[in-house]
Amino acid sequence: MPRLMEYGTTIQSIDYRRYEDGNILTSRPVGKAVVQDYGEPWLVIHREDYSRVLYEESRALGVQVRLSSEVTSANFNDTEVVLSTGEVLSADVIIVADGLWSTLRTFLAGDPSPPIEQGAIAYRATISQQELLSLHDPRIDALCARDAVTNWLGPEKHSIFYPVKHGEQFNLVLLGPDDLPTGSRTGYGNLEEMKAAYENWDET
Repeated sequence: MPRLMEYGTTIQSIDYRRYEDGNILTSRPVGKAVVQDYGEPWLVIHREDYSRVLYEESRALGVQVRLSSEVTSANFNDTEVVLSTGEVLSADVIIVADGLWSTLRTFLAGDPSPPIEQGAIAYRATISQQELLSLHDPRIDALCARDAVTNWLGPEKHSIFYPVKHGEQFNLVLLGPDDLPTGSRTGYGNLEEMKAAYENWDET
């Protein structure tokens, strides 16, 4: 946990705002409450930093990290996996943590187990604090000053704004219905399409 604290931001509240004007609907303190309930604070951390900590701590504990190793089959009873090269690796445990489009999940379930698509799309952006403060907008300055997860709630859509890298950067995620082909994973966003979808939302 100390290593994660070096990079993460401790969240103190969750704010819910009206999509049209940004007025706060409700704000829920979570700082002390989360520590009391779970023994640790609620941290938000950039994926890059989280991966770095996991990698460095694993190496420090003697874990052999192998990249570009595609698993083609797994035997959970004997805790062995077979790589695309034909090499067989064995260990004390197999952890199924290979993401949304997991290969190992199918081996574990015994049948194809693709993710269930919900018909939602997410536009994602990471913006530096410097860029945001250069806008000289008091409303944006106030958002940047809070260790909070801010949600704007609207019809069929919502958006989330939260700090990473100790507030040096902020993640903004806009979520709504999509019309993408089945099986689409990632792609380049259309800026004009995104602007049109959130045209009547809070200017902040």
